[in-house]
Amino acid sequence: MENKVKKPAIGLIVLGVLGVIAGLLSMLQGSIDPQQLIDAGMPKEQADLFVKYASGGGVALTIVGILVSAFVAWAGFQMMQLKAWTACVVANILVMIPCVTSCCCLLGIPIGVWGLVQLFNADVKRAFQGQAV
Repeated sequence: MENKVKKPAIGLIVLGVLGVIAGLLSMLQGSIDPQQLIDAGMPKEQADLFVKYASGGGVALTIVGILVSAFVAWAGFQMMQLKAWTACVVANILVMIPCVTSCCCLLGIPIGVWGLVQLFNADVKRAFQGQAV
């Protein structure tokens, strides 16, 4: 049964690791430059206010994204070992939600669907439960 889940599990791991890397790079990049917003036509007062609120929320959202991506990668490793079936299902659903695990949502949809199809296969479910197949 490991063969059935191996490739989608590797997909989860790759998406999770890419999400963590993207989140860390985003945090290293720093805050939004209000001058870019002003150059795009936003009034200075609004640009300053936007940056003030977006920076605080942006960091929090980035940290949540990093944690979700780390969970997805962990669930991929669990999936390869036929452990934590529920966590694997949740991770496969999370990668299909746009912008939850970084910018890889276009890859996440087919990988998530593929993983869910495999996880709901009766033989695979029995293997996760430790029953002989």
